[in-house]
Amino acid sequence: MSTILVTYELGAGLGHLNRLVAVTRRLEGDHNWVFALPDRALGEPIVRRAFGDKARVLEGVHWPAPRDPDVREIPTHTFADVIGIFGFHDAGRLSANTAHWHTILQEVTPQLIIADFAPTLRLAIGSKVPVVIVGNGYTVPPPGQLLPPIRQHETSVPALSRANEGRLLAAVNAVRARLRGEAIDFFSDLFSGENTFVCTLPEFDPYRRFRRGPTVWPFNIPDVPLGPPVNQRSGSPIFAYLPANHPALPPIISALNDLKLASQIYVSGMTAQALAKRCSATVRIHAKPADLAHVLPNTSLLIHHGGLGTAYAGLLAGVPQLVLPFNLEHSITAAGLEQFGVGKSRPASAAAGAPDVRDLICSLLEDGILQEAALKAARNLVARRVIDPIGEVVKACQQHL
Repeated sequence: MSTILVTYELGAGLGHLNRLVAVTRRLEGDHNWVFALPDRALGEPIVRRAFGDKARVLEGVHWPAPRDPDVREIPTHTFADVIGIFGFHDAGRLSANTAHWHTILQEVTPQLIIADFAPTLRLAIGSKVPVVIVGNGYTVPPPGQLLPPIRQHETSVPALSRANEGRLLAAVNAVRARLRGEAIDFFSDLFSGENTFVCTLPEFDPYRRFRRGPTVWPFNIPDVPLGPPVNQRSGSPIFAYLPANHPALPPIISALNDLKLASQIYVSGMTAQALAKRCSATVRIHAKPADLAHVLPNTSLLIHHGGLGTAYAGLLAGVPQLVLPFNLEHSITAAGLEQFGVGKSRPASAAAGAPDVRDLICSLLEDGILQEAALKAARNLVARRVIDPIGEVVKACQQHL
């Protein structure tokens, strides 16, 4: 029996965990499963649904996102700028989180680690235990080199971003020195393992220009059927999915109320009762995450913040999308949708103060060109879809076992 540690450190939603669970459920054999999660209360129900009592769930390392709204004004040109916002350059916090990993590793003694977006673990473990990494394009910068620009329109890296990368690498190697480990040459190496699988569509990979190896068809593309032409769809014309702290949530709710069209909404982090008090009778409230495979093929417009899994689902359903990104990763998702020609985006801050959100939604509902592009993109993805993308990852894991 092998002990396998499964973990991720950064990320507010469940996309990372869902990707890890998809891999682990395919591994054959009577393994001892240990999940170390950054938010145990959030993630443990997902693990229990997949493994029942056969898995052990621990509180892992967590790098919480800063709550200061001014943080969103900090320029982010490379992944170093992004990770720096979480305080990864703080040698004290980095040492404490590394020590927490050592405690877990001494207790668990895994033979294999399957991880997603877990740089502190890579720092702590070195090469003592094989690590298989699965991640999306955003979370896996190309290893063995300085961090390239993360925005598609940028061709060079500002000096301040290079300085941020230098500070991060200095903090990492200061911890490595205390651990008497070898120095790390490139900060980007912390996001790769003995085997690394970049699970994304190329259109959503911010490092597409710089990546040497191929990407893998993403595991978190849900099984969503393509709907009929938009004018033949029978469900609510609008489905909205936004987090409770999204700055554009109030104007979106106001627009849905004013339109008096049948619509549906799910707001993560807000109770259905609290949401219902703000919505009119034409807005159906989802108390829990909606079944996208059922909702989207019958919807004419999907409104969301830019989550990658939601964008994938909308693509497969052939539904036009309005994206309101409020961080860099969401903006990358919005840019990918625009490459397919199926999405329009507006920064969350702009949408929050705009009186014309209602008019924007109306124009998208009537945009026949956008609707045709959405159907075309869905058919394109169906033709491109890989039947068993997880097989390659499972094979790599089994070789280490």
